[in-house]
Amino acid sequence: MIRENKNQSFYQKSKIWNKENKMQKVKSKVGRKRKKAQQEMVGFVLIILLIVIIGLVFMTFGKRKPRPEENIQVSSLLEAILDYTTECTHGIESISMQELIKGCYYGDTCSNLDPPAACQYLNDLSRDILDKTIEVSEIDERPIKGYILTIKYPERPDINIKIQKGELKGKARGSTRYIALLGEEDIIITINLYL
Repeated sequence: MIRENKNQSFYQKSKIWNKENKMQKVKSKVGRKRKKAQQEMVGFVLIILLIVIIGLVFMTFGKRKPRPEENIQVSSLLEAILDYTTECTHGIESISMQELIKGCYYGDTCSNLDPPAACQYLNDLSRDILDKTIEVSEIDERPIKGYILTIKYPERPDINIKIQKGELKGKARGSTRYIALLGEEDIIITINLYL
C-alpha cells in the first residue's frame, strides 16, 4: 500500500508502489505454484491408486488355474470308488470306501487288518484303486496322463489325503463329492484326471 507523504516526490512514490506491486505478484505466484503442486500431488496419488487396482485385478484373475470340467465319466468313476466295498471290517461287516473315509475322520480302526488304522488303509487302497483303474481308462477317447485325488477334512487338516501321479498338465476333467458328518463340516472328495 502506498503511503502518501506530501514531501515525497513522484519518483519516490512510484518506487514504493513498484516494490509493493512486485511483492504482491510474488505472493500470487507462490500461491499459484502451491495450488499447482497440490494438483500434481493429487494426480500422482490417483495414478498410483489406479496402478495398484490394476495390479490386484491381474493378480486375482491371472493366477487362477482353469477349473477342471465336470465330466460324467469322472463322476461315475468317483461314485464307483466311493461305493467300493473294502476289506476293512467293523465287527463282521465289510464297509464301503465312503464309510472308510468317515472312519478315518473319527479315528476308527479296521478290526481285521494289520496295521488297523483306517487312514493308512484308506490311503493305500485309494492309491491301488486309482493305479489299476487309470491304467486302462480313457476319458473322451483320450488317454489319461495323470491324476490327483484329494480327501479334505476341514475340521482335521492333519489327516487330509492327497494322491497324485503322472503329469498334471493339459486339459483336466474332474468331479467333487461331499460326505456329510453330523454337526461337522462336510468331507470334500475331489478327483481330477489330466488328459
